[in-house]
Amino acid sequence: MKVTVCFGRTGIVVPCKDGQLRVRDLTQQALQRYRKAQEKVRASHHVSLSERVSCTNLP
Repeated sequence: MKVTVCFGRTGIVVPCKDGQLRVRDLTQQALQRYRKAQEKVRASHHVSLSERVSCTNLP
């Protein structure tokens, strides 16, 4: 079984196995997954911005 937890417009899918996961544990796992996803988004924005800067500095 899977549950989708929404943070604004972002949905995070959390597997809860056979339904024995407590709501508290489910929310903690969803929050961890959301934070990881946000870190990846920030990292990809950082890379794309640095690539643009280095490309504009070429002769």
